[in-house]
Amino acid sequence: MQSSLKKSLYLGLAALSFAGVAAVSTTASAKSYATAGAYSTLKTDATKRNVEATGTNALYTKPGTVKGAKVVASKATMAKLASSKKSADYFRAYGVKTTNRGSVYYRVVSMDGKYRGYIYGGKSDTAFAGGIKSADTTTKATMPTNTTVYFKNPGTANVT
Repeated sequence: MQSSLKKSLYLGLAALSFAGVAAVSTTASAKSYATAGAYSTLKTDATKRNVEATGTNALYTKPGTVKGAKVVASKATMAKLASSKKSADYFRAYGVKTTNRGSVYYRVVSMDGKYRGYIYGGKSDTAFAGGIKSADTTTKATMPTNTTVYFKNPGTANVT
């Protein structure tokens, strides 16, 4: 009777220790994701928020390091847009989110409306960096000298 008690005690202890080891040795390689903070709208002058892609970062549906972020435009596409000089390939930044790891992501839309999403903007929300840089979309023109203009055939049609 004592030997069967010893056997059951040893078997119970072995099973308990095996379960304890199995519970402790679970893999700790679960990927951790960043969390995004609150969204805030950019308040600066709209012409100061015109940006162009640098081609170093992709465009995402959510900030790139947040769980569930999907690629809207790959790095290669952004590089193609960066080398283009068409007005439709520029972007307008209109919002910003900062992750818990300190990364800043700007909410941008292309001038033609084809691409919209978040792009990495560095570690500071005071200046564009990372995947975008400021763009001068307007240029100053010289004022023409005072000249007199004469119409060849002045008329009254289409005059209101």
